[in-house]
Amino acid sequence: MTNELLRVSDLSVGYDGHAVAGPFDLTIRRGEVLSLIGPNGAGKTTLLRTLAKQLAPVAGTVLLDGTDLGAVRPSELARQMAVVFSDALRPDQMTCREAVAVGRYPYTGRFGRLSADDERIVDAAMEQVHV
Repeated sequence: MTNELLRVSDLSVGYDGHAVAGPFDLTIRRGEVLSLIGPNGAGKTTLLRTLAKQLAPVAGTVLLDGTDLGAVRPSELARQMAVVFSDALRPDQMTCREAVAVGRYPYTGRFGRLSADDERIVDAAMEQVHV
């Protein structure tokens, strides 16, 4: 196991094959914390969506724990990485159930819709802790 958790090389991100940001080069080692800071429209969210496999890279490579991100199964990605977008969540306006359901989002499809199975898992999690 390498100390590099995430390596981004010459990564350009965007939509429909058109780059809006990049190229990026970045290495994140285990235990490190990274902040993305920049003006609106700089590509921060697009970069994060690409790293979370919600968007395909326009160019470049992303390695997660030494494996090309494209080959990482969604279930494995969910065990290693989670991205919570602040614009989509307002904790002060969320119900307890909605907050618990956030934990299922790495297992959902591209649009984050919970399946009936996800709903059952949320119910079971809440029952386990008597919520």
